[in-house]
Amino acid sequence: MSVEEFKQKWLDLQAKHEARFGEIAEQSRKDIQQEMQTAQEQEIKTFKPIRAESKSQTYKDEVKANFWEQFLKIQKENGIDILELMEKLNEKGIDKRI
Repeated sequence: MSVEEFKQKWLDLQAKHEARFGEIAEQSRKDIQQEMQTAQEQEIKTFKPIRAESKSQTYKDEVKANFWEQFLKIQKENGIDILELMEKLNEKGIDKRI
């Protein structure tokens, strides 16, 4: 292969790669512009909260009731009369509400 043939093949190869690189660059520009446009459209949309109603009851006052039932049961087992304690607190004027 002579220098002139090599030079010609090299220029052909270079022209082919530049054409392909140009196509890839153009496609990349289009993709970036499309992504930017999509992002701008999403920013324009206003926030709409989800409206839903809960049909379940999340809190019940069972915790306090169960606590006091357990407390009274344990105090009875220990031989302490809660009514007597409440009456003494009432006589001294101590607030017994929680």
